[in-house]
Amino acid sequence: TKANDQLHEASSSSATSSNQKNTGKSFDWDDLMSKAREFDNTPGVCGLSNIGNTCFMNSMLQCLSNVKALTTYFLSKNFVEDINEENVLGTQGKMAWNYFKLLKQMWSGRHSHVTPSALKDLIGTVQPQFRGFKQHDAQELCMFLLDALHEDLNMIKKKPYIQDKDPLPG
Repeated sequence: TKANDQLHEASSSSATSSNQKNTGKSFDWDDLMSKAREFDNTPGVCGLSNIGNTCFMNSMLQCLSNVKALTTYFLSKNFVEDINEENVLGTQGKMAWNYFKLLKQMWSGRHSHVTPSALKDLIGTVQPQFRGFKQHDAQELCMFLLDALHEDLNMIKKKPYIQDKDPLPG
């Protein structure tokens, strides 16, 4: 698919991340890193404030924010044309937009730390297991967030209904 090709191209060592899609926006990872001295803080080197016991969430978000292909896809705004507002399994793009806004803050080079409260609130709304300020498993949250982003950006706009086959007797 086009999205997989973009991600593969962005992650290959010979490709730069200055690819443009119909959004007209570009994001060049290497260019950003080479100009890091112009910022008060190095882009991407940004702490996340703890909101209760959310260190599990913060460490997971830090890891995801340093996945070059994923962050390039979001910061270049290439994700916008892939948002699937019709997918009943997704959040109609809310998770994708909230994740983008957090990445934008983290990679702006203007903040030494940010508070991911909007993303945390949305995650808790969509998945009640993550409501409140209790400690949770980072891997479970990572799987949930990646699945939510996948559903928000799923290129199959209307999934066909497939009826389960009757189980075999006996």
